[in-house]
Amino acid sequence: MESARRRISAWKIVGVAAVSVMALTVVAVYLFDWNMLRGPISRRVSAALGRPFAINGDLTVHLSFTPRVIARDVVLGNASWAAEPNMAEIGVLDFTVDAMSLLRRRIVLPGITVSDARVWLEKSAEGAPNWDFGQPGSSSWGTPQLQGMTIDRGHVEFVDPGAKTNLTVDASTKERASADEPYRLQVAARGRFLGMSSRLDGEVGSLLELRNKGVPYPIKLRGTVGATRASVDGILVDPMSFGGEDVRFELAGADLAHLLPIIGVPLLPTPPYRLAGHLDRKGKVWTFRGFSGTVGASDLA
Repeated sequence: MESARRRISAWKIVGVAAVSVMALTVVAVYLFDWNMLRGPISRRVSAALGRPFAINGDLTVHLSFTPRVIARDVVLGNASWAAEPNMAEIGVLDFTVDAMSLLRRRIVLPGITVSDARVWLEKSAEGAPNWDFGQPGSSSWGTPQLQGMTIDRGHVEFVDPGAKTNLTVDASTKERASADEPYRLQVAARGRFLGMSSRLDGEVGSLLELRNKGVPYPIKLRGTVGATRASVDGILVDPMSFGGEDVRFELAGADLAHLLPIIGVPLLPTPPYRLAGHLDRKGKVWTFRGFSGTVGASDLA
């Protein structure tokens, strides 16, 4: 009996010790200063990208089965030849991680929110883009999977001296009326395109939808390039190559010949024109059907 009591007491001691260790571990993790990891993370990302990278603000982690990571004042350096010192400056980078996927050596990010971001995209005089980081190294973790993305006050500047293009784009994810409503991105661009004063306003689908070929991509934009005005409203089947399906297209301007620098096709000089119809593309063939419009006093319908 005495030996049995001793065994029970020993198990009680082990149990109390285990619970105490677990409690201390939880407290230690809860009180852990995640800012201590900013340096190691910055050095590792800098080495992988070949560009300076830093988390200058607080780094916070909320632990759960989908840990939430919040990094403030994130900076990515630019190419050595670029005019701006930084390629990206992000006020707040807020994302979640699927912890279970890490056990399978996969990185799955259920959602990411980018706030107060400024991105500088530039091409050199020789045409080299500053977003070219070279060939990525091999990794057993594969490519991270991003499932959802929202942008809150994003600002992009694009400069291509060779094409005489300098544009600024402001973008923010539109607030949804319900959880079932898909995300939409509101955009507003200003500047010069091919040397001509340009502007663009409207909304498009989520940036992540661009990777899904064959999935309808909504687009509703209105803009001007020089004296040419255009609008498009509808669905693109393959937005990366501008394949269209049921896209309402309108075009108006002072002279069709002014379209040469935009579309690369020479047209004869004309009086002021206005065209409206459905634009589609299959392979290398563009189709403009069901259209109406005028060129000068001529009715083209």
